[in-house]
Amino acid sequence: MRERVVSRLTAAWPTLLGLVLFVVALIVLRREVHALSWGTLSADIIELPWGQFAAGIGLTALNYAVLTGYDFIAFAAIGKRLEARRIAIASLLAYAIANNVGFAMVSGASVRYRF
Repeated sequence: MRERVVSRLTAAWPTLLGLVLFVVALIVLRREVHALSWGTLSADIIELPWGQFAAGIGLTALNYAVLTGYDFIAFAAIGKRLEARRIAIASLLAYAIANNVGFAMVSGASVRYRF
């Protein structure tokens, strides 16, 4: 019985760690943006020149495409076959979480592991 409980806890710890890191990130984010209001934020975005805003969106999309390419290269290097859509989804989510939460080795790796 005790071995079963230990086995379940061992299997659940990556998920629990990811959840704890996510909650901590939400708390930190809440503290950081507490002084901002939606009105101020939207006014700042509206004041941006259209070209600068479009360049920011385009370069962000390009960045995630390049980062996703790393995962495709990794799968090719290890000789594993997996559906391209699945690799792309896991990669985009992992990089988005790792880049926003931090702790890339823990947060991004745990998302990839889960997929």
